[in-house]
Amino acid sequence: MMKKYIPFAISAILLVIILLAIPGKDSFLLDASDIIDKIDTNYFIISADQLNTLTETEDIVLVDMNPPGDFMDSSLPGAINIPMESLNINSIRESFKGSGSYIIFSKETASSCNAWILLTQMGYENILVLKTN
Repeated sequence: MMKKYIPFAISAILLVIILLAIPGKDSFLLDASDIIDKIDTNYFIISADQLNTLTETEDIVLVDMNPPGDFMDSSLPGAINIPMESLNINSIRESFKGSGSYIIFSKETASSCNAWILLTQMGYENILVLKTN
């Protein structure tokens, strides 16, 4: 009777080992109190005036997180479109790999803040949110 469970047990152990070895599996770096401390300061939310100042002093990438239709209708000049609904670990790693600052925005500031939390949890430190409402 025990012999028929041995292959199952071996398969389960191998699956656990494989899952633990997958890169990006444990992508979240901050514990709850760390992320709450960062959120409480709101240092990552900037105004349009602050954005204008940043564009004059440093390299930034504008990331419009609205759906493609909204992006086509109206967006900031030079912005790239990474819709919230298509945000995943692979698109994040591909899109946020530069060394400059990234300014993310969408119609709702709260949505951009959710993306900021995800990016911050993944270890990105050069992300700011443009206050849009």
